[in-house]
Amino acid sequence: MTAHRLSAGQVNRTAFAFLHSLPAPHREWGPQVWQAMKAWPALPGAAPQGGKGRPAGKPTVSRLQAATGIRTNIVHELKGDEADGGLLLLPDAGSVQRWATADPATDEVLRVWYVAVTRARSLAAVVLPDEETHTLARLLTERQVPVRVV
Repeated sequence: MTAHRLSAGQVNRTAFAFLHSLPAPHREWGPQVWQAMKAWPALPGAAPQGGKGRPAGKPTVSRLQAATGIRTNIVHELKGDEADGGLLLLPDAGSVQRWATADPATDEVLRVWYVAVTRARSLAAVVLPDEETHTLARLLTERQVPVRVV
C-alpha cells in the first residue's frame, strides 16, 4: 500500500465493495469469484505484477507479526467460536426492516446475522446506513437490548 500510495481506507472500501458484489456461494462459486476478481477495476496507482492482478513490489510489512488481538472472519468460520467483540456490516437499505419482519426459519441471511452478533461476549457493533440507525436502535430497545448509537 505504501509503495503505491494507497490508503488503508481505499483498500478496505474496495475490498468490501468487491465482496458485496459477489454472488451467494454455490457449486460454481470459486470460478465465478476468480472471473470477478480479474474483471474488477484496479485501485488507482496499483500496478499488476505479471498480469496476475496482484500489486507489484515486496510487502512492506513482514508476515510474521505478533498477534494484535484483532481477527477477521466470515460468519461461517465463526460458528462455535467467540470473541470479546464483533462487527456486523449491513450496507443494504432495508436491512433493519428485514431483521424486524423476516422469518429466521426461512431466511438464511437472518441466521447468518444471528451467528455474527451472538459470537460477541461483550460488544456487538452493527454498521448500517445512517437513515436506518434509529430504527434499529428502537427495535433493539423494544427487545430490551442495550443500545449505544455512535
